[in-house]
Amino acid sequence: MNKNLKNIVSICMLITILCALIITITSLNKAENLNISNSTNNENKQNETTTQTSGFTFQNAKEHINENINFENNFGGSNNDQVHDVFKLENYYLIGTSQSTDFYFENTSKNTVFILICNDLGNPQSIYTYEFENSINYISSKIFNNDIYILISSNCTILLKFNLQTKQFNVSVTTNSTPIALLTSGEPIIVCKQNNKTEFNFVLSQTQFLLEENTVNIVLGCEYLNGTLIMLNTTNKFLIGILTKNHFEVLQTFNNFTTTEINITNKNFIISAKSLTEHKILILDMTFNLVNELTLNTAEYTKLLNINNTNYLFYKQNNLLKVISFCNHAEQLNTALISNDVSNLNILLLNNNFYVLIENSTNQLEILTLDLSFNKLNQITFNTNNNFNIVSLTPHNNSVFMVGNFNNTNQIITTTFGNIDFYVAELKL
Repeated sequence: MNKNLKNIVSICMLITILCALIITITSLNKAENLNISNSTNNENKQNETTTQTSGFTFQNAKEHINENINFENNFGGSNNDQVHDVFKLENYYLIGTSQSTDFYFENTSKNTVFILICNDLGNPQSIYTYEFENSINYISSKIFNNDIYILISSNCTILLKFNLQTKQFNVSVTTNSTPIALLTSGEPIIVCKQNNKTEFNFVLSQTQFLLEENTVNIVLGCEYLNGTLIMLNTTNKFLIGILTKNHFEVLQTFNNFTTTEINITNKNFIISAKSLTEHKILILDMTFNLVNELTLNTAEYTKLLNINNTNYLFYKQNNLLKVISFCNHAEQLNTALISNDVSNLNILLLNNNFYVLIENSTNQLEILTLDLSFNKLNQITFNTNNNFNIVSLTPHNNSVFMVGNFNNTNQIITTTFGNIDFYVAELKL
């Protein structure tokens, strides 16, 4: 009897140990990983996903010795890792591509699309990756409904979809045409080049329309009446038209001009356009008729802004940065020379002031604060040691949240992982 009792006790203890082991394993599997890769080794296997756990610990943002920088943080691996787009939702969603297989990308292949989620303090929350066998080229990304769509080219054109709730990647569309752009108007639209024609692929309705034009790039694509307002450049002209699933109606054509930027006010379309010999500001009414124009010398870079019924054009000529203000009648109001040494620049309009971020030939970053009459209110200068690319500027409190790419260590981004890394930083304005 005692022997049987001992056997029963032993069996009960064994069952208890097995149950505890099962519960522990289940809990570990449910734990959220910092690096989650919903990838397959073959991008055509759309329904297969794998989860990988990174042993790399996210580093929180750190304070900077410069009093004009609230914090800075950087990310990457030993190869080339770049951010291409940034979406501000409840957090910042950094969309990029990686060629690294270590540090933040230690469980990935050399061809990876990533989404890094970062809060407004510069601290990473999670990173999601999708891998490809072949090299990849980033084209564009858009948010539509509850998904982020990412258009890339690899051995073919691929549209990835990342669900913001489930945090899952899957391949939405593949096509053999050459990608040009991704639009969202009623549904995502992939714009591709097919020989000397333009192919519009409507993703959700799975329909196509072929335009008999050799499109170079799409400048604007947005919902308009019962279709999509399209402004595009061909090799020798600028077209404005209305796209539906079975028709493209040309509304306006500007021969021998290509547009670089469009600003929409409550009464006008303000278009920055250039030919081989001159640069024009075209002012159209809301029915796309040309009502006024302003002619400038050639410009390499333009930034159009509008406030209080006044238009502002910042433009670069050689290494000079100039600005001009004008009304909708194309009457020139004011001009100014902002800088005579500009290699790269970004411009932000906030609280009726212009914030001009200039990288010059001596690898300095200047932040100029100008009022609407172009008077200089403040100037901050940083020594960076090397150029770095600014991808996104987002106002945040009395500062600006900056995201971009850089190579090697400089005096603003103080650490580095490899050839090209990406960073977040908050600058005081």
